Amino acid sequence: MEKNKKILIVEDEAILALRVKGALSQMGHSITAIYPSGEKALEGIETARPDLVLMDIKLKGKMDGIETADRINKQYDIPIIFMTAHSEEGMIERAKMMGPYGYLLKPVNPRELQIAVEMAMYKSKIDREKAQLALELQEQKLELLNYREKYHIAQQESAFKKEFNIIRNDLFLKKVDVVNSRGAAREWVFGIHYQPLEILSGDGYSIREIEEGKFLFCLVDAMGKGLSAAVTSILSVSFVNHLVNEAKEGTGFDFGEFIAPYSKFIRRELIEEEIMCVTFLFLDLINETADTFICGMPPVLCHAADNTIMRIGSNNPPLMMYPAEISIDQYDISDFHKILAHTDGLNESFSKEDSLYQKYLEDDFRESEFKRDFLGKFGKAVEKPDDDVTFIFVRRIDRNPKWTRVFTIASRMEELSAVSMELEEFLATLDADAGFKAMFINSLTEILMNAYEHGSLNIGFEQKSRLLEDDTYNDYLVNAEKNLQKKIIITLALEELNGEDYLMLTVTDEGNGFDISLLRESVRDSFSLHGRGIELIQCSTDELFYNRVGNEVTLLKRLVRE
Repeated sequence: MEKNKKILIVEDEAILALRVKGALSQMGHSITAIYPSGEKALEGIETARPDLVLMDIKLKGKMDGIETADRINKQYDIPIIFMTAHSEEGMIERAKMMGPYGYLLKPVNPRELQIAVEMAMYKSKIDREKAQLALELQEQKLELLNYREKYHIAQQESAFKKEFNIIRNDLFLKKVDVVNSRGAAREWVFGIHYQPLEILSGDGYSIREIEEGKFLFCLVDAMGKGLSAAVTSILSVSFVNHLVNEAKEGTGFDFGEFIAPYSKFIRRELIEEEIMCVTFLFLDLINETADTFICGMPPVLCHAADNTIMRIGSNNPPLMMYPAEISIDQYDISDFHKILAHTDGLNESFSKEDSLYQKYLEDDFRESEFKRDFLGKFGKAVEKPDDDVTFIFVRRIDRNPKWTRVFTIASRMEELSAVSMELEEFLATLDADAGFKAMFINSLTEILMNAYEHGSLNIGFEQKSRLLEDDTYNDYLVNAEKNLQKKIIITLALEELNGEDYLMLTVTDEGNGFDISLLRESVRDSFSLHGRGIELIQCSTDELFYNRVGNEVTLLKRLVRE
């Protein structure tokens, strides 16, 4: 092992950075510096002149770790190892373009750290030797290839932003509380998974809130050639949103009156041999009914209380350029606690056993409590989908806790710390796996900080970004909480869902709430600080949702026992 290497750490989590520093020191390496942001790292790297950089992919400030690595690569010949708590495919694909010398999953294991450092230094040495033998012409060709690839990525990102702007999801991270026509209180949560094979996809969707307790779900799958199908899909989703907006601004929404002009419009836009498959569900959660207009799509699956699966099949042929009659059906959904609507990219994907996923679909749906559950089962069965995959997972939560604990605290940093310790001690009494407890406490801490910062202190996302960039954030918190009278309520409960125990954490603050759609907007901006904590929580929980106002958040995580 090569010892006494100078290593630079770029990490915004102070505790993690110190742990990595300690592990590296024990291996015989020296730490030239620890920087919490990409800007600080670029300012200090000339002086530090490290042999190796350990770079967190997600960083505070204007630049994330990938952009920082890109700038370092352009100016210095220094190997970089990325550290990440994320496994999003898009983020990893961007990171690959920087040519890292390795990846480490946080929290960092000392043995894995040692191996990664040794391998990076060895690979760096080999690369330098190869570079000395490279011909000038080869270097010019490589530079041209890199330029073309970066240009291609920029064009793809621009196209994705446009597509993202057209899609609507009024229920992003939202919980819907309704009282049905029989006076029973219901809670509903909604998950959407959208996985196109290409940036411009033949799949599309829209989730719209029509009025209190009434929602329109739309899935489209344009079946044609290449870009033609993608354009038809985008046109379809755009017109759906236009009709919904017109109805909401006018005299009201009628499902039959909505379907007729949509059908007429899209038929006019289709060309010869092109067809459009669609699923429209109009859910009335007060009367607990579902109106359906399904054209050539896979059946909608409904999981009933007796554990049976009902299939709501297509009631219309696929839409083509020729006119046809319209059929709309209505179903009673009062006995259903899960609903799955999807495009055929899901059921027609080939599994690792070379059989269609249709073989496993219903059993996986029956055994999955939430979207993340179901997606995990699909990922285990299917290595790589053969088509665009889009599905909407609807879940009704009927609360019946085995026990509940409630904590009410003042919005003070010391009280947040105290209640976190109390909850951590309480969790220690449960027969839960150590890893489960650690992840749950991390999520709890992040949610409490959000309630304190954004709820009680009313700090906006942009304001927080500026304070962090100016390095004045902690001082601002100390001054802002001095005369604060608001409280935070923490409710911890053990819920049983379909025979499985889940810890349910609800945190409510007395703030004005916030526009949850801002978190969705941050998804398309990889450099935004908006919602970084929420992204971390989503990676480690089964379900996360807010109330309408945005001043209450609930997370659910299946209890993993020792």
